[in-house]
Amino acid sequence: NNQIYTALIRLPAAGLVTRQVQQQESLPAKKIYSITQQGRDELRRWVLSSAELPEVHNTFLIQLACAEGLTSQELDTLLGKYEGEIGLKLRMQVRMQQEKSNHLALAPDRTRRQAFLWKKISENVLSIYQNELDWVRSMRVELGAMELEADNAGNTDHE
Repeated sequence: NNQIYTALIRLPAAGLVTRQVQQQESLPAKKIYSITQQGRDELRRWVLSSAELPEVHNTFLIQLACAEGLTSQELDTLLGKYEGEIGLKLRMQVRMQQEKSNHLALAPDRTRRQAFLWKKISENVLSIYQNELDWVRSMRVELGAMELEADNAGNTDHE
């Protein structure tokens, strides 16, 4: 995450934040950043600007679109692997959101509305992964039924 460090160099230079260095005994110096009025004005302008719509950039969908040449077993293995990766990512996100929630609960200056917004942001992130997990599971079930139906009809088109 070099982006944050790059930003922390640019922001003071632009007058959007101030930086204080606090010396600590037996530890590296601590840098404390505070937003300036100019920074608040710029932040407000950015928050009120038009939001970018989410982009769908999912390499797995491209792989899936090109999967016609796979056997049923290979396709199921591909889907199973993806399901496992999404499940793991969802569990990690749940844990991370719980940690953030615990941390934010300790923030005494957080308003009720601010806490609500952070909760909804967290729900949105989790719902994206949950939806993807539900989708891949449903696809595996439907493909399995399709394969069974084809086997019963004696059709081997799926191989």
